[in-house]
Amino acid sequence: MNILVINAGSSSVKFTLFGVEDDTVMATGIIERIGLSGTQLYYRNLRGDEIKMNAEVVDTSQAIGA
Repeated sequence: MNILVINAGSSSVKFTLFGVEDDTVMATGIIERIGLSGTQLYYRNLRGDEIKMNAEVVDTSQAIGA
């Protein structure tokens, strides 16, 4: 089992996925500047895979879906 923690604000959504068995951070990310020009998505997982990209996100609900 894993635990997903989401911090949803008015202009950003941050998240971290924890492994319950050993508190390992399995993934983390943020979407910044929601609803503004230059919205950015950053993501990194346990294997070291990273995504940094522009995103068209107009509200918090859409950011969580992304």
